[in-house]
Amino acid sequence: MAASSRPSSVTSFRLRLHLLVGSLAACFVPVAAASTLEEIYRQGTSRVEDVPGLPRVLLIGDHGWTRQGDRILIGYTVSVREALAGRANVHRVLESGAHSGKGVRMLEDWLGEKPWDIIHFNFGLHDLKEGREGTPAISLEQYEAYLAEIIDRLRSTGAALIWATTTPVPKEASRRSPETVARYNAVGERLITEAGIPVNDLHGYALPYLQTWQISRNAHFTPEGSHALGLRVAAVISPYLEERGQ
Repeated sequence: MAASSRPSSVTSFRLRLHLLVGSLAACFVPVAAASTLEEIYRQGTSRVEDVPGLPRVLLIGDHGWTRQGDRILIGYTVSVREALAGRANVHRVLESGAHSGKGVRMLEDWLGEKPWDIIHFNFGLHDLKEGREGTPAISLEQYEAYLAEIIDRLRSTGAALIWATTTPVPKEASRRSPETVARYNAVGERLITEAGIPVNDLHGYALPYLQTWQISRNAHFTPEGSHALGLRVAAVISPYLEERGQ
């Protein structure tokens, strides 16, 4: 049976503990087994066949686009699956999540017919991307409205929900700025907090390590950075699996 999106007090303690351990370990993250971005993206685009009896986890993200889906989400999917192997069936959206407007349109397709136990999700990086006119793809006001609609639909699934903040962008990034990321994250975190949904602060987690974790002048991450994000996501999901004896 799918769990409530609001963790118990025991789970909240475990979540804080996992986040603390993940933060302390950040400087010692080993490079992923897949040592090139191409190999990571190839593995991250593979489909997952459910192992009967294991909880089902869905990863939704709008981070950076390739023909196979989201670069940042794809980049950390492999490490999440490896970290949770034998404990969970970890799926991801098999196309670019794009912005929150697409999320509203595509959410039913992404959720499918089978129930989910845990949904880890994010929108923002494509919403705030500026067009040639200098305006964002999705205004901050519209982003808030779309995200509220997405939250309502996800809560109706009965799955445990975890919101991820949008990861940082460097100052020299094209058509995105750290200041804009901060504004969209602030709106997202306010809505998420009001809904009682735990926050996985990927932004704050990655920020101190961008020199080695992020590709220069790019919003995307190196193999080491992708692996670190994956370990963080797995650590945040882990307490919910422990409640199910996994």
